[in-house]
Amino acid sequence: KPSLEGLPSTYVEADAEALRSLADATREELAQMRTLPAQRLFDRTLPAVDEFARRSGKRVRFETTGGEVEIDRGSVDRLFDPLMQLLRNAVAHGIETPEERIASGKSDTGTIRLDALVRAARVLLRVRDDGAGIAVEAVRERAIELGLLSPSVAMAASDAEVIDTLFSPGFTSRSAPTELAGRGVGLDLVQSTVESLGGSVRVEHVPGAGATFELRIPARVT
Repeated sequence: KPSLEGLPSTYVEADAEALRSLADATREELAQMRTLPAQRLFDRTLPAVDEFARRSGKRVRFETTGGEVEIDRGSVDRLFDPLMQLLRNAVAHGIETPEERIASGKSDTGTIRLDALVRAARVLLRVRDDGAGIAVEAVRERAIELGLLSPSVAMAASDAEVIDTLFSPGFTSRSAPTELAGRGVGLDLVQSTVESLGGSVRVEHVPGAGATFELRIPARVT
């Protein structure tokens, strides 16, 4: 039976370090086999955003960053539909028409960004647009119409609480179907999918300057 007795301590330490390095390399290799670069998602979304813009008659510049960020392989396919819903909403209800943008002092072309980045043990996917932002009062009124909030609760609710109703099942910001979704359509599915991956959704907006929807998911999904 092999024994380390009698060997100089420097030999033992060197062997231990070699084993640690081998274990680390093996773990890293296995981790890479379980992930795919975010660019795989980005490449699938670009043609769709172009088509959304064409159908809506809007001018949209689509930009991405963080394509090298690694995402758990099991999450990639499940994240595609939520991202497409957010991008569709950004075109349909976030970005204004060229005429509206010019009237408000903006370029006639809107910008939508899809970014991936890593924070601690989480991957963040952000869909940002430089459109009109979220019309909180319109959402408040629509939530009352749909029975999601009572008038008294709606009037007392903060902007953040009103925006949360966008994620309620059945919420739509439009009274009639349109070719493209309005802000809010399908966001309950976005949230439920992300939460099923152990993640969460965060929303920020600046009236008249755009909105950000951020999906936070674990870097590794067990």
